[in-house]
Amino acid sequence: MLLQRYPAGLFNEAELEALLRVLTERVDCSGKLG
Repeated sequence: MLLQRYPAGLFNEAELEALLRVLTERVDCSGKLG
C-alpha cells in the first residue's frame, strides 16, 4: 500500500482525506454491486 511504501509525513491532510474518500467510494460501489 502507499502508506507502507511512503512515510505518513509525505501526505498532507487534504491528500489523506482524498485518498480515504476514493477508497470508501470504491467499497460502497462494490458493496452495492455485490
